[in-house]
Amino acid sequence: MKRRLTHIVPLSSQAIKLLKELEQLTGNKLTENRTWLFPNRRDETRYMSATTINRALEYMGFAGSNGIGFTAHGARGTASTYLHEEDFEENHVERQLAHVQKNKVAGTYNEAAYLKQRREMMQH
Repeated sequence: MKRRLTHIVPLSSQAIKLLKELEQLTGNKLTENRTWLFPNRRDETRYMSATTINRALEYMGFAGSNGIGFTAHGARGTASTYLHEEDFEENHVERQLAHVQKNKVAGTYNEAAYLKQRREMMQH
């Protein structure tokens, strides 16, 4: 996280299933010696580079000079638009994206994670 704050991300049952399949394919399990689900290829004590997903999108033809202009950050915008169009509460969508509240006073007092609502939203 940019601000070094803990951010809990509820996952859909489909995402959990994919992660379990990935574990079977790679044999990678989180243990005391393995901290990261997606480790850095060169140094497993660090997480993968922020540009890794964008490079993968380039290789698949979605990003880069020959792509359609889709980036990892663009996926966040797509998700935000979709969730708002589906009438999910703005606070829940913004918390899922790790955005801070615009109203600094309210943001200081409201530390709700909205986990129940966000689990339902992500399953949707």
